[in-house]
Amino acid sequence: MASTQEKGWLQLHDPVNKYLPYWTQDASDPRSQARLLSIHVKTQAHCTRNFSACVERLYHSLPLHAAPGTVWDYNEFHNQVVAAVLEKVTGTNIHTLLSEDLQSWNMTHSRYPDHFGPGGPDVSADLVTTAVDYEQFMMQYFGGRLLKNETVTMMEQDHMPARCSLESCPLVIPQGHYGIGNWWLCPGDLDPLIHRTKLEPMPQRCVEAQVHSDQGLFGFWPVWDRRLGYWMLLATQGLPLLSDFKAEILQTVLKPFLDKAVQEQRGATLPDLPMPDWEHISAKADTKVLPTLVA
Repeated sequence: MASTQEKGWLQLHDPVNKYLPYWTQDASDPRSQARLLSIHVKTQAHCTRNFSACVERLYHSLPLHAAPGTVWDYNEFHNQVVAAVLEKVTGTNIHTLLSEDLQSWNMTHSRYPDHFGPGGPDVSADLVTTAVDYEQFMMQYFGGRLLKNETVTMMEQDHMPARCSLESCPLVIPQGHYGIGNWWLCPGDLDPLIHRTKLEPMPQRCVEAQVHSDQGLFGFWPVWDRRLGYWMLLATQGLPLLSDFKAEILQTVLKPFLDKAVQEQRGATLPDLPMPDWEHISAKADTKVLPTLVA
């Protein structure tokens, strides 16, 4: 969506009814205030053939859960709406658009399955990729070749309001606060499952650290450190249904050493760090389970 904005096809703060003719313009209906960055309905829903027609049917059938812009949410119907807007603006189906993006980003071993029927397509979760291809994405994103600095700055702000939806609140516990397509991490937390941020304002130390990440629930754990100016990527081999948190634990252990190496390379003198207790970490990884609330 952000790259489409930079091509001048749409603006992220435009009202949805500017692009979808069936979307209400009645000022008494809260949905008329929905913009591409503030759409919310109650139920997560995937679309079957025809995609845009399905989004229109869901618009008429799904209940409005909260006024636009008042509730933080993750991977809900709003992503399907944005995809329908892209189809309308470009005159191209969403599968083709996403596949063209993968090619332009040199992610040649990745794909968005062009499937229909129950459960798909889901523009948020259908991407099948590899660690090597994800690295291509990270290199372009972090290197400033994917999006303009203004767009990146907007995406990496803390966009989490005072409350989140019931569906999304469980993700706050292991992740922290949400931007757009990235999470704010809180360095120093010993257990990724017990972040100190929760629904409270970000602690100042977390804001100053400027560490961003993906959610990592499917075995990928990319981390970019804006303060120190480097990124890292850990990936679990294979295709787990849900991550066992080994990658998350490993990045928690390794990142202080990487931080120290980066700073010392720039001339800083820092005290030695205690070596990790690998036996304790290994036992912790073997017993880590995902909370039932996230399932």
